[in-house]
Amino acid sequence: MKKEKILMIALASSLLFNVTIPISVTHAVSHEGIGKELLLKKGASLFSSFSAKDQKEYLRLINLTSTLKDIPEWIAEKIGNIVYPYIFENKINDKSGQLTGGLYEDVFNDNLQWYKDIPKETLDLNNGERKGFYLKNPQKTKKTVILVHGFSSAPELMGGWVKSYYDMGYNVLTPELSGHGTSTDTTRSLGWKEKDDVVEWAEKINEMNGNDSEIVLAGDSMGASTVMMSSTAGLPNNVKAIVADCGYTSGSAEIKYMLNQLPGFLDETFKNQIFNSIDTQLQLNQEISLTDISAIKQVEQSKIPLLIIHGDADIAVPTSMSKELFEAAAGEKELVLIEGAGHPTSIPVSYTHLRAHETLAN
Repeated sequence: MKKEKILMIALASSLLFNVTIPISVTHAVSHEGIGKELLLKKGASLFSSFSAKDQKEYLRLINLTSTLKDIPEWIAEKIGNIVYPYIFENKINDKSGQLTGGLYEDVFNDNLQWYKDIPKETLDLNNGERKGFYLKNPQKTKKTVILVHGFSSAPELMGGWVKSYYDMGYNVLTPELSGHGTSTDTTRSLGWKEKDDVVEWAEKINEMNGNDSEIVLAGDSMGASTVMMSSTAGLPNNVKAIVADCGYTSGSAEIKYMLNQLPGFLDETFKNQIFNSIDTQLQLNQEISLTDISAIKQVEQSKIPLLIIHGDADIAVPTSMSKELFEAAAGEKELVLIEGAGHPTSIPVSYTHLRAHETLAN
């Protein structure tokens, strides 16, 4: 069987609700000519997102540690104060959503613009506190995908993913997460609080399309982890599958990974102090802990079929996290690794395979 068909069979098993996902099977799909810029665009370090002022202060503190035999805890607390708002407040926002470089640049960016231009219905939750954008498919269908954007992104930047589902006959709802886009909330929780919004959006779809409709939850990066976290949050029974593209296992694991990417020598004790500083602020500001934010604990309990997709060149969320999620998932599951794909470019670099889906599915 050709490698090109393997991904499509995996997608068909989840996206068409046949739920015939083979258990404990891992596939790898190869792609050529993706382009270095495409791989790295979404994998920039946390430090590169800091303002010039915060970069300068961070480096001053790191240089200070090199002159001290015993590093005082207040330095870790100050670094934690710098890091916290870039993760848990709306300080980082992607305004373009475009990809640069590689074979799929033009088609991805064309689809991005297509979704911005096409008329959509605006939906809301809680009297307008949360907005979502609903694209009804011209084909009569009971299938809807709730497609959740990633960290620092927004619904209107999801065109590259929306077009794939839309062309396969799905209605598409792209909800706006807290602290993103036009949301009046300035806080983010790496998916833990946002998971409850996903449940409400699924219920909203049922109000519109009936309880006999069929719903897929899908997301990339933080969106992937959010939909996995929602799997035990009281979803309606007609949620048939979850598609998670490059999601992280937990907030704790992802924060520790990001701290490892910060410049300067940080020993384990110092990194743990920074981690604890961030966690303390999170508990004070949002009344949750980093240990609460866990996708892996939820998939361990969920029976909803799960398709996990990840690029093996991801430097923002390590591929190993998807492997951990796959091993932990209690329900029917499949893991598809995309050779050479970065973060979160597994679906965009697979356009030719996605477009082959209709032929394989029919």
